[in-house]
Amino acid sequence: MRIFLAEWRKLKRPAFFLGTMGSVIFVTGLVTSLLFLLIDTKTGNADRGNRITREMLQLSDGFTIGFNSSNGLLGLVALSVFAAQTAQEYTYGTLRNLLVRQPRRIRLLLGKYFSMLVFALISVVVSAATAIGLAVALSGRAKVNTDNWFTDAGYSAFGHSFVNVFISTIGYGTINVLVIGITGFFYKKLLIPYQETWNTGPILQPIKIPLLSKIPILGPILFHQTIIVYLMYAAVALTHCYLFTVCFSCVGKCKFYAFGGDCLGAVFGR
Repeated sequence: MRIFLAEWRKLKRPAFFLGTMGSVIFVTGLVTSLLFLLIDTKTGNADRGNRITREMLQLSDGFTIGFNSSNGLLGLVALSVFAAQTAQEYTYGTLRNLLVRQPRRIRLLLGKYFSMLVFALISVVVSAATAIGLAVALSGRAKVNTDNWFTDAGYSAFGHSFVNVFISTIGYGTINVLVIGITGFFYKKLLIPYQETWNTGPILQPIKIPLLSKIPILGPILFHQTIIVYLMYAAVALTHCYLFTVCFSCVGKCKFYAFGGDCLGAVFGR
């Protein structure tokens, strides 16, 4: 508990806490505002030019779409907080002092981690409040009916969204911090001490294609390359065939969510 309170004291510093929450409010507000303010534009009001229609926003889970859409950005905030809190002890040389006071490293790490979880939870709560508040405020301007929002189905949808966003936020931060730590550890232990053995790869030799490589100017440029370049040629040809010779049609009702794939319940046929 003492470790948790000590770490939380660092996290609640006004400059750090208010700055992070301000970023969360700005990002969530921007995403939610665009959903409602650009609802009738032809260029789309969601990711990659897709459209969240008025009918979608009027569903019981319509008011959570803006909240769900900011999920990835909340993950980046969590990653920044997790990485900063983990690395600053090493950067400022205070890690040794912490280990003197608390020699049990697992307990120290757990205290740090739980304090970061609480901070991530507060970030998700602030994001949810911002998204829902703006959705209610802008629904009149966008002519979106909110009768289905504040029902049992709407509350259930919000609960599922909140849990999913919170889990994905802490998961994104935790997994990426672990990956950064593990790769950094192996870099120091393997690549730096044994640079000549591990950090020096073989040089690929160019391969001449008979006849084609003898074409003036273009021959040496296109047909006297390494195997990687030839594989790129094949990848370009296959991509062209896939895009321009295979026809896909979307049959059925397509329900778009910006936070998760392009279509739900869509049937693709050739």
